[in-house]
Amino acid sequence: MSVEILRKDLDRLSHVLDCCFGLSFFSELQSCVERLFCRRWHVLTESIDDAWLRVGFVTDRAQLDVLREALCASAECGNVSSNGGRFECQAVAFRNQVISATRKTRERKAPAEISDFNQLYTQNCAGCHGVDGRLGAASSLNDALYLAFITDDAVRQAISKGRIGTNMPAFSEQAGGHLTDQQIELLVTGMRSRWSKPDEFKDIELPRYSVDETDLTSGPTRGVVAYKTYCQSCHGTNGDGGSAGSIVDPNFLNLVSDQGLRTTVVVGRADMGKPDWRGNVPGRPMSAQEIADVVAWLAGQRQRTDVAANK
Repeated sequence: MSVEILRKDLDRLSHVLDCCFGLSFFSELQSCVERLFCRRWHVLTESIDDAWLRVGFVTDRAQLDVLREALCASAECGNVSSNGGRFECQAVAFRNQVISATRKTRERKAPAEISDFNQLYTQNCAGCHGVDGRLGAASSLNDALYLAFITDDAVRQAISKGRIGTNMPAFSEQAGGHLTDQQIELLVTGMRSRWSKPDEFKDIELPRYSVDETDLTSGPTRGVVAYKTYCQSCHGTNGDGGSAGSIVDPNFLNLVSDQGLRTTVVVGRADMGKPDWRGNVPGRPMSAQEIADVVAWLAGQRQRTDVAANK
């Protein structure tokens, strides 16, 4: 195929598409013709890539990849041909594919512009907390008791600043993350509106949320008694086994904060069959002191594990 014939084909394509993309695109495209000299449609698309980037029709390779999907689909049309009718059909099909792909590209939002709860949760939370807020490696967020137990400010702070010493990172822009204050607020309110059931707990006196540092220093001895009463039947005599597995495993204790321990003791893990503070022993809910004592005992196991690991 001569350059002249290819140029005529490009002129036809320009005639079909210039109303959509502007003449500057096709001028840039035709400047690439000397490097083409090829019959294959997919090679023509490589030159189209160059043209798009040069005139700023797309601004980066991520956008270009979307357009390439349409261009690659056009490869099935066969060779670029000067056979008038056939080429016009190819050009129209190509135009429709590119317009569709371009619309999708232009609809894409910058990360800071995303305002859909489902998209924000899926991209930032589901990997650890599970799809729909359940059955993840981290605590379930789709838990009405958990949402009654924790305050909005505590959720907001956890998302914004993360949890030091755990795998929970900071997501706020101020802390080096990529979520805006508005997006963090959307996550907080979105979880509340979808998963909380405040009426179920309006007549229940819930334990306080925050860990008391004085409990952590004064309760380990008492914690042994509370542990044997409420936890031993599932986690074993020393916490290292039983039907529910070890809760003194260093891989667990080194990835969970003291607040995380308290939350699990109080709220449980309904998605995994672990009861909350009311259900470990039928008819005998844990007292505030017993909750604090068990948390202190568990935190103490972590400290001993760290010392042993350093020997």
